Amino acid sequence: MQNDIYQYVAENLDSLVQLTPELPTQIWKEKVAEALDGVQIAAMSAQITKLRAALAESEQRRVAEQQSMSETVQQIKEQVMNLSRPPTTSATDDTDNESDEDDYVEPTP
Repeated sequence: MQNDIYQYVAENLDSLVQLTPELPTQIWKEKVAEALDGVQIAAMSAQITKLRAALAESEQRRVAEQQSMSETVQQIKEQVMNLSRPPTTSATDDTDNESDEDDYVEPTP
């Protein structure tokens, strides 16, 4: 990154020297500053692009994890509901039309 800045400045300053060797020092410094600013802006732009891509990937991972957790929570809810339901009895167990009191057996003394 640092080498890119120096290379850019060197290339642009060489062309400026060839075209206008009589530039006053102040103007020369401004041209150097502009060249450095251009390199810094390009570097920041590249960094912003990388950060945006990383943010998009992070968001995709977060959404996928959230969806997975929601599915897991739903499965757990279904399991809890299945555990809390009383077992079903078949209809053939209660066909004798007798009361349940008849099924009671007295304990032996």
